[in-house]
Amino acid sequence: MGNAKITYQIKKTSVEKDYTVILNDSLGSVLEFDTFEQASQMVIILNSNSDSNCRYELVTVPIP
Repeated sequence: MGNAKITYQIKKTSVEKDYTVILNDSLGSVLEFDTFEQASQMVIILNSNSDSNCRYELVTVPIP
C-alpha cells in the first residue's frame, strides 16, 4: 500500500443554489488530473474567474 496511485478531480459548489458537482471534460467524462500541481492551478484559475458565486475545491481520489 506504499505506492498508492492518486488522481485529482475538481468539485464545484454553488453557494446560492446549494448544489455540488464534479467537473466534466468536453466529452462528458469526469475531469481528472495526474498531478497535484496541475489540479491546484486549475482550482486557483476557476476560483479567481468565478462570477456565479461558485466555489471550486480539489478532490483527491485514490486509484485501486
